Amino acid sequence: MNEYIQAFINGMNYVPYNCNLTGLYGRITRGINEDDFSRLSPDPNKRLSWVFDHETLCNLLGMSHLDMLINLGHTVEWIHYQLNANKKFKLIIFSASSDEVKLATWDNIFELLIKSYPEIDSNMWFRYSKQLKEMTFQEIDPEGIIIKNYYLGPDSDEYMHINRFLSLKNHPTLLQVRAFLHNQIGLNELFGGNGRTVTHEGVLLDKEYLTNNRFINEFNQYALLDLNPILP
Repeated sequence: MNEYIQAFINGMNYVPYNCNLTGLYGRITRGINEDDFSRLSPDPNKRLSWVFDHETLCNLLGMSHLDMLINLGHTVEWIHYQLNANKKFKLIIFSASSDEVKLATWDNIFELLIKSYPEIDSNMWFRYSKQLKEMTFQEIDPEGIIIKNYYLGPDSDEYMHINRFLSLKNHPTLLQVRAFLHNQIGLNELFGGNGRTVTHEGVLLDKEYLTNNRFINEFNQYALLDLNPILP
């Protein structure tokens, strides 16, 4: 890990030949104060966090900090929105065993949901699994309701956080299930369920994973590196 940190800080675009990054994972997170960076995800209500593996860590070397964020699927508009809200970005690097992280495929996500959200009827995930796998985000939400309420925030009537999802009087609709996955888990409109990050232009990038949202000091090794994305 120390060799990678030095390569990152020095702006190198390659990993030293004797540096083995297997077992290292990373995540770019955002927050305002230091406590926001004590977990993989700053929101303690998020039970799962998105991470990437050592191959992506290698690919990030030599990139500008802005390009790192874009390479991980974020738009310039979203980055601008976060910076205007006084958010800072940091790269978290940590070590974990392979059974602690799951490649972000639909089947793995259903397995994680069953374990991480035991209060939700597991049959529901199987009830909608075929539609979730086969339909695009736009087909499920042609009116853009999910994205609109996501930007309005958790106080919006149709923002589907866990408490609202559990309080539904009837069985949730496909749209409500997809909104929950977007708002609570982070399966955004680009998610394809094949374990790869995709850009808004449809370009497949590196592998993406999910793991339990933990305090970073629970990992055997971890580091926090400051990012300073400069917008054009």
